Amino acid sequence: MSGKIVFNGKEYDGVEAMPAAVRREYEQALEANPGLRDTATSIPTQQRSTGPAPGPPATGGADARRSALVRIGVWVVIGLVVLIWLLVR
Repeated sequence: MSGKIVFNGKEYDGVEAMPAAVRREYEQALEANPGLRDTATSIPTQQRSTGPAPGPPATGGADARRSALVRIGVWVVIGLVVLIWLLVR
């Protein structure tokens, strides 16, 4: 196949101009979708992330502090209840 090809967001002058690894991915994409062979000018593929998996969205600072204070307060109350129970026994 000749002509300009856009694959993974990069433009190549043809299949011959692609590096071997990119050419393999391109050919695998065409094998998986044979209908694209004659009509495709651009084949979208899933971008691979090399970084860590995204975590949960960040919460606001005030909400996080309030949540931490509530958690600490609950544990303090539990500790006091256990302490009183041990002293009364």
